[in-house]
Amino acid sequence: MASLNSSPPNPRYHAPPGVRPHITGRRIMLTTAQGWQVWIDRRVLELWTVAQGRTLEEVLQTFQPKDCTQTQMRAGLACLAQADLLRRTDPSPPTPVSAPPDCGRVSAILVGYNSRPWLEGCLASLASQSCPPDEILFADNGPQDGSADWLLRNYPQVRQIDLAGRGSLARALNTAVRAAQGDYLLLLNPDVCLQRDALAHMIAAARNHPDCAAVAPKLRLLSAPAFLNGLGNLVGKFSWGTDLGLGHLDLGQFDHWEKLPSACFAAALISSWAIQAVGTFDEGFPLYYEDSEWCYRARLLGFDIRAAPDALAEHAFGALPGERAALKPEKLQQVTYGRLRWITRINGRGYFWGFLCAYLAEDLIRLAFYLLQGKWRSVRAVWRGWRDYLRALSALLPQRRILQARRRITDRQLFELQRGAPVLAVRAGYPQLTWDRIVSDYLPLICTNPDLALPEIDPGCEIPTPGTLRRLVRIVKIEGVEALVYWIGRNLVWRLMQP
Repeated sequence: MASLNSSPPNPRYHAPPGVRPHITGRRIMLTTAQGWQVWIDRRVLELWTVAQGRTLEEVLQTFQPKDCTQTQMRAGLACLAQADLLRRTDPSPPTPVSAPPDCGRVSAILVGYNSRPWLEGCLASLASQSCPPDEILFADNGPQDGSADWLLRNYPQVRQIDLAGRGSLARALNTAVRAAQGDYLLLLNPDVCLQRDALAHMIAAARNHPDCAAVAPKLRLLSAPAFLNGLGNLVGKFSWGTDLGLGHLDLGQFDHWEKLPSACFAAALISSWAIQAVGTFDEGFPLYYEDSEWCYRARLLGFDIRAAPDALAEHAFGALPGERAALKPEKLQQVTYGRLRWITRINGRGYFWGFLCAYLAEDLIRLAFYLLQGKWRSVRAVWRGWRDYLRALSALLPQRRILQARRRITDRQLFELQRGAPVLAVRAGYPQLTWDRIVSDYLPLICTNPDLALPEIDPGCEIPTPGTLRRLVRIVKIEGVEALVYWIGRNLVWRLMQP
């Protein structure tokens, strides 16, 4: 183990205002005054409680579980502090980042759907950019919430796009893209707030890579800003498409990523030439998968999707504080149909049949569970998703032939980027900060990343190698058998997702 400095930092800890434990049965959460929650376990709760008002050294002397090393305890305090569930008395100020001298012409495109609660924060973040957009276009796909009138009163400079009736998200985006005048198109959900230099970093990434069709920022959860929403997304052979790194505490562990399988259109920068080269967004997707289809299509045609991890943004997932986005029957029907449409357009013959069989088997299992639970609306949603797909198939097959004839890479090359992607770190929709995750995932990162410079622990510290069996025992001992079953299931699903 690396020796500590002769005068090591000894910060004192306290909980941010409003952070409090919330225990319901076996579920243990830390909840903030704003209503967002993080899933923890008994060991993390004990450490958080002991740390209140104490210094680092006092915590280490007071709380000494027999099965924990001091390095692990230090890592636990560091993770709680990085998650802003504890605060140190001596926080380090963020390093300012300057914008490129020439930002080019940028059009920001927002598509709204009952988005009035989010617009003020989103537009304020655009106005505060060090590299602000030249124009902002707003296409309202759900005009009944008064967003248009509010914009006229408060942001008359925003161009409102007439959609002539509600349609798919892709249709709204295409309509706004045709009206945009920028060299770069910033696609942004109204429930996203950009940090000051986000757009500048995205433009720099696009300029540095001529074959880049789209750039994805690092999205964090607005409900828990220290945790990742994702850096791009992917579509696998099992389960739904998902964001890369969802639920992980952001310790910079994914900042080395350069190329991505896909960008999430909650926040993405696309060059206008890429729209011409790749084509417009597929309006056949009612909602979901339209971003992945366009990005995977771009990669099929030889272009890259780039990561801009220094570009930071916060995404609410459409949920107000204290709420969680749920898989309602309408959404279930859309994602069931969307992933089938996706594989029909994108996958080559062998991968198409492999994915189709996997999705069919998964949906049959899902239907069986819904039937047993009496969830008839969910049963109908899955059935309607497949029905809609079969009805659209005759129109899809000619589109497939045209795209497949233009492809420049194989399916193996297309899916290579997402092999080895990190397993999701969420449970019941909440980010996790459990003792097992701290010890097994975050402690090695802290020990091997000198750029973190956390006061609790030195880079180069000894990394424990407990082995899988000891890890499973630790999960059962601290979190219980239910958590072990969840951990095994999550890892099994992730393995099945790999093409």
